[in-house]
Amino acid sequence: MSWVSGPGGAGSVAAAVALGPRLLLADEASEESGAALRRAVKGHGVAAVMSTSAPTVAARADAVVFLRDGGVVDMVAGAGPEVISDCLERSGRSCQDRGRDAGHRGPEDPRRNCTDPSLS
Repeated sequence: MSWVSGPGGAGSVAAAVALGPRLLLADEASEESGAALRRAVKGHGVAAVMSTSAPTVAARADAVVFLRDGGVVDMVAGAGPEVISDCLERSGRSCQDRGRDAGHRGPEDPRRNCTDPSLS
């Protein structure tokens, strides 16, 4: 496991990948480091978990998990920045109404990870 933090960008990700980890953790990923993480996942088979408040960076991920008070409140997969922004603006309310076309995994999908029953 390697940890990438701060504004180091692609250089920090490349240095971490050079260590041969199976998992990269990135704190507050930027556009540059988000792109580098995507390349590491595709090109090196590395798993990556990143935190970010930037919808354009989050949109590079295969799936986005929304947390509130340490718990999972929603998840979208394959969503663009607009859907992710909408989800963030809802302050933890479900993104279900955006529908499956936006990549949301609704409650009928067993892969959905919502734990708050009030979101159904």
